[in-house]
Amino acid sequence: MTHKAHLLAILFIVIGFFSPALADSVEISGCESCFGAILTLSVEESGGVYTATLTVDLTNFNDTSTKSIHHIQAVDVKVQPQDTISLVELKSSPGDPGNDWSTNGASLSNGGCGKNDAGFFCSEQTDGTPTVALVPTADGSNTYIWIWEFTSSSEPTLPDGDFHIGLKWQNEGNTLNGLVISEYSVPEPVSIILLGVGLLGLSIVRKTYV
Repeated sequence: MTHKAHLLAILFIVIGFFSPALADSVEISGCESCFGAILTLSVEESGGVYTATLTVDLTNFNDTSTKSIHHIQAVDVKVQPQDTISLVELKSSPGDPGNDWSTNGASLSNGGCGKNDAGFFCSEQTDGTPTVALVPTADGSNTYIWIWEFTSSSEPTLPDGDFHIGLKWQNEGNTLNGLVISEYSVPEPVSIILLGVGLLGLSIVRKTYV
């Protein structure tokens, strides 16, 4: 029995080292330009199609920028270290995803969705006067969700420093330039968890031998 436990512990360690660093979701909060917002991004796969869901919780939003933030003009995410993503479609959003937002394979800059397609995709409000003001309102609508579907020639990975969430704050007149959240987050990869379990099992086995 002890011998089997020893082999199992070694197996967990091997899996921990060689499994891709995947995570169900990552969260960004407390950044200087978040103003109390909490950003959560998750990625799921079904039948070869991937779904990325970005949730922006503005429950504790506090505009300390003195810029009179009125809405979110654009959002972007990155789930790949290189460009292997294709056929990106915004399936759900505040307002109408087809008419109120434009989506492309690009990163977010001060001017909105740009042209850098290295694993990014970006959605931007197309109406000069946004149909949805993305700030906490009296009716309690403090959480906003964007859902994209995409295909990829390789499985999305969440490597250190390459998992990104961004959004661009904007005032009511759309005259702000440069007020952008651009944050990279390190997820809790499955490989680290498995490695920890394996080391724990090995330590137990070593104590048994002693």
